[in-house]
Amino acid sequence: MCNHLIPGAAPTPDPLQWIEFSKILNDPLVQAMLPIPNGGAFFIEDPQDELSLYLTSLARLSSPIKPIVRPLWMMRSAEIQKQLTTTNVQPLVFSQATSKDQAMVSEIAKLVNYTPRTVIVTGSADLVVPAPMQRIKTEIRSFNIHDLMTLPLENLGTLVLRRYARKEQLDAPLVPREDRRKG
Repeated sequence: MCNHLIPGAAPTPDPLQWIEFSKILNDPLVQAMLPIPNGGAFFIEDPQDELSLYLTSLARLSSPIKPIVRPLWMMRSAEIQKQLTTTNVQPLVFSQATSKDQAMVSEIAKLVNYTPRTVIVTGSADLVVPAPMQRIKTEIRSFNIHDLMTLPLENLGTLVLRRYARKEQLDAPLVPREDRRKG
């Protein structure tokens, strides 16, 4: 069963909310967290686990039922394999990876070739990032966490998914309601 309940009939966010979200939309981490079928595996250096609040907030883009951000050391291989096949629109995030988790990171990198779910691993800089996992950098920390937490991320995620399904430009400006009504 999918771990997301994306509200298809969610109201369109206010244009001001979209403008605020647009400031971070093209960040590689935000792109990986979008609720669209993009697959792949990404690694971000975060040895002090400073991204946890950002990751937990961005997880709301896919309206999770249960948390999708988990420390890698808490996971078992069989659970990871199961989770990788449950959805193609919700990322799975493993944090706090260290060199002790190298075998698990390598296994995840192999599995993503055969599963639809996007995976993001954060942790120690000394981890070897095997292909096809990509090492990416993020500037999300420059965005105020309080501003991120107050955005209607569930609605913004639904808007992005709608645009993806309609083959529209994901980062296009949001047309105000009055202008949409006029045609």
